[in-house]
Amino acid sequence: MKTNYILSLCLILALLAFESAGWAQDASKAEKDAAPTAVSVESSASPLENVTLATDVKWTIKVNVPEGYALPSAQIPKKWGVWTIAASETLQTSPTTHEIRLTLRPTKLGDQVVPAFPVYYQDKSGKPGCVEVKPFNVKVVSKVAKSEDNLKGMGSENSLLDVKKNLLPYIIASLAALIVIVMIWSAFFKRKKSSKAEKPKSPYELAMERMKALLESGLAHRDVKMFYVELTGIVREFIERTTLINAPELTTEEFLYKISQGNVFSDVERIRLKHFLESADMVKFAQHDPGEAGINTAIHNAEAFICIEMEEEGSRQEAVGSS
Repeated sequence: MKTNYILSLCLILALLAFESAGWAQDASKAEKDAAPTAVSVESSASPLENVTLATDVKWTIKVNVPEGYALPSAQIPKKWGVWTIAASETLQTSPTTHEIRLTLRPTKLGDQVVPAFPVYYQDKSGKPGCVEVKPFNVKVVSKVAKSEDNLKGMGSENSLLDVKKNLLPYIIASLAALIVIVMIWSAFFKRKKSSKAEKPKSPYELAMERMKALLESGLAHRDVKMFYVELTGIVREFIERTTLINAPELTTEEFLYKISQGNVFSDVERIRLKHFLESADMVKFAQHDPGEAGINTAIHNAEAFICIEMEEEGSRQEAVGSS
């Protein structure tokens, strides 16, 4: 009986030890799960109501990253949807916090959307990633101030009625002569202009014309897969015209490998292109539904890439000219 008591006591101790080990393992797992592994963004903008075409909207994007993560420097485009980016700066306020401060200026009236803004980062191993700031709405209104002082300066009677009758023939003759001179000059200018060869359009102009026609066609709402085929085709042809890389004939994997072998694009632009093309492939080949927000993001990423590349090309040509 004493032996049975000892065996029972040993069994109880073994069960307690097993439970303690399980608790320690669960605690370790909970600590691991609680460790920060994701990048998060916070967005604030002001004002959002009664904004006029002369009002600047201050947009601050706060990016929280785990230790060891980095935000590569990226060139901010000068246009974002219907908004002009008048000023921008990126600050690191702490080892794990960055702030992107943008000054937006509207170009159209009405309820306008500020599109989703991509934020690119690199983890500890150098692997690139991207998070997006959600879009938001701003009400842009027209405010025309009435100036009573300007109205007071206007006479109630037409000033032509005060002109003496003997001066009217000279005024009419002068106006007729001026009209004849303008007509002759206009005809001469048109003839001279038509005699010159038409200037070929730049890759940027061709790309933006195709982009405008694609958006006006409404294809995104009729056949989203074909819309993404056309959208990526515009970007690929633009790259072919500006870099001589045969982008339209390459798969996404072949193209990304090719641009990684040289210095045609910066690291940030390579990340932007990879994110854009792989997202498009999900729609074209995996039947992924991007939704309205995804379509708008793809359009603005394509326009931003084309605008930034043309700005950098212009800077390179100015540098060559000055040297």
